[in-house]
Amino acid sequence: MATPAWSHAKAQWVVAMLALLVGSAMATEPYYYSSPPPPYEYKSPPPPVKSPPPPYEYKSPPPPSPPPPYYYHSPPPPVKSPPPPYYYHSPPPPVKSPPPPYYYNYPPPPVKSLPPPYYYNSPPPPVKSPPPPYVYSSPPPPPKSYTPPYYYSSPPPPVSYPHPHPHPHPLVFKVVGKVYCYRCYDWTHPKKSHDKKHLQGAVVEVTCKAGDKTVKAYGKTKNNGKYAITVKGYNYRKYGGDVCTAKLHAPPKGSPCNIPTDYHWGNKGAKLHVKSKTKDEVVLYAKSFAYAPKKPYGEFSSTTNPDLCLQVSASSNPNICL
Repeated sequence: MATPAWSHAKAQWVVAMLALLVGSAMATEPYYYSSPPPPYEYKSPPPPVKSPPPPYEYKSPPPPSPPPPYYYHSPPPPVKSPPPPYYYHSPPPPVKSPPPPYYYNYPPPPVKSLPPPYYYNSPPPPVKSPPPPYVYSSPPPPPKSYTPPYYYSSPPPPVSYPHPHPHPHPLVFKVVGKVYCYRCYDWTHPKKSHDKKHLQGAVVEVTCKAGDKTVKAYGKTKNNGKYAITVKGYNYRKYGGDVCTAKLHAPPKGSPCNIPTDYHWGNKGAKLHVKSKTKDEVVLYAKSFAYAPKKPYGEFSSTTNPDLCLQVSASSNPNICL
């Protein structure tokens, strides 16, 4: 029996012999070169050949065949069928519907009517009838009778009748103030002005706005330079005093102190302040106003220096500026 090693060696020897035979056979055959085939040229198919259409032959339609003859067929007479036999049907017995359901309705609650309003009716005032004529009759003998008890009845409450007008007396509206004359006035530096005197006869104007209307009043200063102007036709209770102003209107006639100054807004219009107020009268006041001459006059006519005015005014006696 052959061993595995012997079988393997035998197989290798067979392969080697075959390889030797194939190599010798290939060495004996000559080698011939063959060129590659020519390139492929595409040839499109020929266009389709259109065959001519067949010749057109007109074929007229066949003549119409005549209609068949018309034969009238009258309808058959109506057949009267006998009426169906009558069968009496008695009406059905009446159906008794059930009674409607009962719903209990509660009675409405009693309505509590309001008591009538109370109106107080005061008793009529006592009527004073004239005393009856005096007829003297002798007093009867005192009877022994029971004296009834005394019941006190209070008098009715006093009736207050409203006044026909809430303000029976019209409110008096006044404006007060004072006007001076600076006989030595420094127009460049008003604070350096001197010699202030009371001015008599100056006219002051008070203006108040009452809605769309304007109320004006005028008054003159007295010898102490004071004025008191009553503004009539103005409702102070409705509009108040904030819409009122006072200003210088005109200097005294013939006075050289005739130019209004801006002292406390006297030349444009100054606001008013409350001085006193009662139920019948309201008094407002304006701060003092002042007029001035164009040039110093009187004992100051020979100078325009405010310092010299001060020296002269210190030695002069105060008097009324007219």
